[in-house]
Amino acid sequence: MTERGFQYSTDEDGDGIFRKKCEDGVRTQQVIIQLRFDGEYTIDLDLRIEPSNKYFSLPLGLIIAGDRKLKKGLLGGWVYNTAEEARDILEMIAGNMEKRGFRVLDRAGNDSEEIWPTSSEQRDLYENHQKYAEDFQKNHSLADWELETVFKAVQCELEKLPSEITQETRNRMVYLSAVCGEIFIAKGGHWVWNENMETATLRIFDRNLWSEHAVNSPLTLIFQAVLNGHLENVRVTIEGDLRYTGNI
Repeated sequence: MTERGFQYSTDEDGDGIFRKKCEDGVRTQQVIIQLRFDGEYTIDLDLRIEPSNKYFSLPLGLIIAGDRKLKKGLLGGWVYNTAEEARDILEMIAGNMEKRGFRVLDRAGNDSEEIWPTSSEQRDLYENHQKYAEDFQKNHSLADWELETVFKAVQCELEKLPSEITQETRNRMVYLSAVCGEIFIAKGGHWVWNENMETATLRIFDRNLWSEHAVNSPLTLIFQAVLNGHLENVRVTIEGDLRYTGNI
């Protein structure tokens, strides 16, 4: 990290923070890589750029491919019980940063809007999700929102999207996000508008915790999937959220 110009420090919570100051004659930014040591032996990762047009935290799906052998925490991050397991997690993070993380950070610093849904796209999703879902259902002759059938149709549409992010591609991703959201709505979920963050949030009743639960944003998932080429992650994450909340 120091070879790439980052300086290391710890905060009052004991979290490890790598900072790099970037100046281009027009703006000054800090690229921040934060290792959070949360709760009972959990290491989490947050990558962000400050200041930006708003608080900008990079979706980890763009960077971390992960390791199936590493145990994920219930609230995110990776769980360790021994020093060796902690080292494995840190080595996994370091390896993913070398493979794609630093490149994504550079790209985000130059154009954060390219890889993050804009507030107007979030608003479009929130206001028009029902119209988009109904249009998709009609065009694909869907009798209902049965998981296997919907995922097959969505996967087909995702594969048609180019990896280059054009305005037409972005519009289509908003459209498909509404379709993915309808899977949760069919099981009692609903969209909520977060005024402070200017984002469309999807919530569903958690049958295990007996309370309402926010799930991963379909819009963010689809942006990630198209950009990193892992289209299957959309289905995997949605099914994971449904299973985690006891809805399948």
